Amino acid sequence: MHLKKSIIVGYDPGTTAAVAIIDTNKKILFLTSKKGLKVNDIIKEISKIGTTLIVATDKIPIPKNVEKLNNSLGAKIFFPSESLSTTEKWSLIKDCKIKIKNDHERDALASAIKAYEKYSKLFKKIDRVLSSLYLSELYDKVLKMLIKEEAENITDAVEKIMKKMKKPEKSKKKIIKETPNKKVQELKEIIKQKNDDIEILKSYNESLKEKLKKYEEKYGKRTEIKIDINEIKQLKDQINKLKEKIEEKNNIISKLKLFRELENKNYIPIIEISGTTESIQEFSKKFSLINRVVLLKNTNQIETLNDYNIKAAIIEKIDENIIGKLNFPIILKDDISLKKINNILVIEKKEFENKISKARKIGFIKWLKNYKKRKV
Repeated sequence: MHLKKSIIVGYDPGTTAAVAIIDTNKKILFLTSKKGLKVNDIIKEISKIGTTLIVATDKIPIPKNVEKLNNSLGAKIFFPSESLSTTEKWSLIKDCKIKIKNDHERDALASAIKAYEKYSKLFKKIDRVLSSLYLSELYDKVLKMLIKEEAENITDAVEKIMKKMKKPEKSKKKIIKETPNKKVQELKEIIKQKNDDIEILKSYNESLKEKLKKYEEKYGKRTEIKIDINEIKQLKDQINKLKEKIEEKNNIISKLKLFRELENKNYIPIIEISGTTESIQEFSKKFSLINRVVLLKNTNQIETLNDYNIKAAIIEKIDENIIGKLNFPIILKDDISLKKINNILVIEKKEFENKISKARKIGFIKWLKNYKKRKV
């Protein structure tokens, strides 16, 4: 295929720098450390192995060289809510069957595995859904779109990829005249890509035919149909329920479109949840909570959100007993300016990023360290 394997890069910069590379199945593909290892050298090595999905670090604040590497690769950066302890790093890599030469390699590998653990549920879900549709070839493309937030969900990603496959290529005649050898090679690459896309579409078409055949075998070849009044009533009830579901889905789609419009205007939509486990689960069934900012009315079950990969949580007050158990940042409601646009609660993106940056780099980490000292 034309798309390389998706990889997670753990990077520990310094005089002696270390790089660890794993795939989305947690398989270790590369691990090294070296004095004077430069970002450009790292990029060259990474490009031989795969396409970088995530660049991970174990430290807060994020080291400048980690940001530099991430920007060069155009990936998503991962960092923990607080710098990983030595104990946690060894715990993360304890099952790895590879020789660790030094602390730098340990830190790089632990960073990559920590990032994997955050997104592993998403990796498995995409694999499961695409396998059921006979579209496993699209795994890396779909994963990249969801991690980069270029699609709202798996279905949206698949539809966008399919539409792109079906679009005819623009004429290349003028370009070919300018640099024939180079453009002939480019056209060969395009033809190869389109052939791959055709095979994917054929596979998808065959899977749909197979499902239709099974459906017809089960429901479609009845020679005699008997319907009584009770059966008609049951069918009407089913139709009404389906109509309600369709209306609910349409409302969700409308809201998600509005979310996207607000995001394009540099606002971050806030999702309001009561905070109970049931309300969180119910909301997650309707909307994806991945990379969302949520406002909790109560924090009794806030730990439940650790499983949903949220971007941040807004709460009324800090509970000192729970703070260290969260893997996402929190913001006090009184510290930010919330407003409503089209009945949706939002915060300006710039203000949100400033608050998150401040919480990570100054206040939150400092407060947490002081709190831990008081507990000793």
